[in-house]
Amino acid sequence: MQTGAKARNHHPAQGEMHTLVLDVLNDVIFHATELQRFVPVTAGSFRCGDERRGIEQFIELITGLDWIVKSLDHVGIAKGLDFGTTTWEGEPLTAFAERFCSLLNEIAGAQQRRDWVLLADLLDYELVPFLERWTALFTELKENSPG
Repeated sequence: MQTGAKARNHHPAQGEMHTLVLDVLNDVIFHATELQRFVPVTAGSFRCGDERRGIEQFIELITGLDWIVKSLDHVGIAKGLDFGTTTWEGEPLTAFAERFCSLLNEIAGAQQRRDWVLLADLLDYELVPFLERWTALFTELKENSPG
């Protein structure tokens, strides 16, 4: 086992870094796909009036989304991506991330107002397509990784 200082000073070799990035990309693709399946279940709980269960699922969903966003940041750093100049589907990654954050703010607002119908609609009709795009983005990053 490495001590904290040794672990912090360990810089992975090029091949090891490539493997780590691919592992993260594989994980995030899997999790984004799972979230796409989980979102309608969460929305369904709110639509059925099961507020307690919906909120529990919503918390799990937000945790998963946070992990995906952090993964993009980590992959971007590892791959040396400049989010301001790197484009995907015709827009800079920063614009894509900003639109995603805007959606998350709208979702949070609906949750805070306890507007369960709007929350369910935003989850089903706005978030699921974003998750599909996240999955496609991570898949493209994986396919374009040298190695």
